[in-house]
Amino acid sequence: MPKEMTESDGLRRDFQRNVLLPVIAVLLIVMIGAALVLTEIATIADRKALEKQQQVVKNLLTLDISNWRQHHESLSQWDDLRQHLGNTPADDKWRNSYLGETLWRMQGADEVWLLDASNQRLAGWRKGQPATPADWARNASTLQPWLSYFQRHPSAVLSDIIRLHNQVAELSLGDIKAADGGETYRLLRIRYLQDSFFSALEIRGVLQDFHFNDPDKEGAGSGFRLDSTLKTPVSYLSWAPMRPGREIQLVMLPFVTVVLVIIVLLCLLMMRRLARASHSLAYSLHQLRESESRAQHLASHDMLSGLPNRTLINTRLSELLAALPPSGEAMALLLLDLDRFKMINDTWGHPIGDALIVAVSQRLTALLPETAIVGRLGGDEFVILLSNIADRHRAEAFCHQVIDDLTTTLLIQNIQLHTGVSIGMVLAPEHGLNRRELMRKADIALYAAKSRGRGQFCLYEASMDSEVKNRQLLASELREALEHNQGLMLWYQPIICTHSEKIVGLEALVRWQHPQQGMISPATFIPLAEETGLIIPLGEWILKQAFTMAKRWPQLIVAVNVSPLQLRSRNFIEQLMQLVANAGIAPQQIELEITEGILIDDEHEANALVCSLRERGFHLALDDFGTGYSSLSYLSRFPVNTIKIDRAFIQPLGLVDNATAIVRAVVDLGHAMHLSITAEGVETREQYQALVAAGCDRLQGYLFHRAQPPEEINALLAAEIVDDDSNPPA
Repeated sequence: MPKEMTESDGLRRDFQRNVLLPVIAVLLIVMIGAALVLTEIATIADRKALEKQQQVVKNLLTLDISNWRQHHESLSQWDDLRQHLGNTPADDKWRNSYLGETLWRMQGADEVWLLDASNQRLAGWRKGQPATPADWARNASTLQPWLSYFQRHPSAVLSDIIRLHNQVAELSLGDIKAADGGETYRLLRIRYLQDSFFSALEIRGVLQDFHFNDPDKEGAGSGFRLDSTLKTPVSYLSWAPMRPGREIQLVMLPFVTVVLVIIVLLCLLMMRRLARASHSLAYSLHQLRESESRAQHLASHDMLSGLPNRTLINTRLSELLAALPPSGEAMALLLLDLDRFKMINDTWGHPIGDALIVAVSQRLTALLPETAIVGRLGGDEFVILLSNIADRHRAEAFCHQVIDDLTTTLLIQNIQLHTGVSIGMVLAPEHGLNRRELMRKADIALYAAKSRGRGQFCLYEASMDSEVKNRQLLASELREALEHNQGLMLWYQPIICTHSEKIVGLEALVRWQHPQQGMISPATFIPLAEETGLIIPLGEWILKQAFTMAKRWPQLIVAVNVSPLQLRSRNFIEQLMQLVANAGIAPQQIELEITEGILIDDEHEANALVCSLRERGFHLALDDFGTGYSSLSYLSRFPVNTIKIDRAFIQPLGLVDNATAIVRAVVDLGHAMHLSITAEGVETREQYQALVAAGCDRLQGYLFHRAQPPEEINALLAAEIVDDDSNPPA
């Protein structure tokens, strides 16, 4: 009891230190952060609004000055004014009656001054009434910089914002030539701007409480200093700024407050529950100690099979290697991979696959010697550690025993499953004492065993490393051959009509003429291309070459094998249609040969792909028919045009009693489903006669023609034409 009390007190202190204080800190940080974010948002919104207001004010001033200048420019075309620019009494009378009055009433010119070319006053008007020389004298000193500037830089009209008599005013100055072509005069207009200048903006709510202030004093609110073109201060414009940020704060504050309150309440509820949980944790710890050994077992063992997992196997292997005597006894590392497991898993589903893994684990455990260890690395891969090995023969005998035992039929949930196993083996210290190196070499040996066929075991040899390197080199050279289009070529094997014995199609078969190794078999480099992903560009190259040649043979079907990886590649159908269009052929001339692998992996996706290809006009052939798990069932679900009977069923014709019956059954089934039947691998007359008798539609094999380059195919086709011409139908 005291111990439980001590643990409870410790847990309470840990709870306060590790939970309560961090939660309080987080809540404070969240609240402060929310306040800072709202403040920053309001500041940014207010700043953007002020910038917009300032720009609107500047734009309106610029527009007004531009209009003021345009009004002045129009006066230079006022013919009556140009005719009365003289010094006669009639001219004075006209100007006093029309000029000052008209410009004040129509253009809002508070002051109008007529000057000579030397900027000397000739006449003036204020509010439409004649002005005195004293009025001009009060303006002259202020206006002198603009008069001088215009004198030095004459232009059509000079317009600007100035400060005159402690007021903001618009100025325009321009020359007017007398109608008789004589002297040139200058017309100066001044219009005073009041605070109501921006009243339209105040009405629309853009500005509020606008004022023209002294240029040296900032007004209340927001604004900016206005300078003239000559950089003289004119006024400080001020107005009551818009505060959208404050409005955002007012809108967001209740929502943020509610959210923060909810967060606080949730945290309080969570901490309350955690506090209650901490009181019962002492008792839970007692239970956890009892289950610690079980937890350690689960951490180091595979959940499905119960065997040691990769982590524990690595530990045990390191221990065994460290304990090996300098001489004498050795140990063996066996890497196992189940044969046909993926096909079983995809055909019968993952539950059956899992049950198979469990059954295999039990069999391996029963086969093990007393000191041996078996583990599961993942998927269908197992590892066995055999210690105290006197010589390799004992390890080899054990490999044979494992292969024989797993090759037998396994009954899983009333389903008979046929699997097998491939084994790669290394010995220590013969092949090294480094754990990672031994695993690598065992994996190389396993690859070699699988490449030799199913149900094999292979002991690692140093030459296998060179084989791996050679494969890597060959893959690199294949990539270069694709990139530079060198060495790769397409040959074509004729497909013969059973009835006419004429060529009705060609199957495109890739060949690789290696610069050093000569002709490399497709059985070597096609699997390599699939492993390295080069099958995608290689397949595209094959399709492009085959479609180009199909253009030369429009009367023939051209069959092309398509890899499952290529079929599943992105935008495959779009690329296929583009290649067909580039070659200028019809999809109906192309027969795409697919294997059951694409149908097994994802039935729904495969069905959609097959239907899409059929809709675009391509012929589809199910290649290697009869070698898969459920070939007959696929015929009813996938709309292919042709089935190609695998050569494994053709070879026994004439040699095995029931071989003909099997082929005939396949042909009858295909015809009943309106499918064309092609037999490949025909090599003897007996096979040919049996296939004709069975009703096979098309034949392919060495009995007729081997795969040949396009030039020889052209010669064969030409010979057929000559033969038809020399033997016309009766």
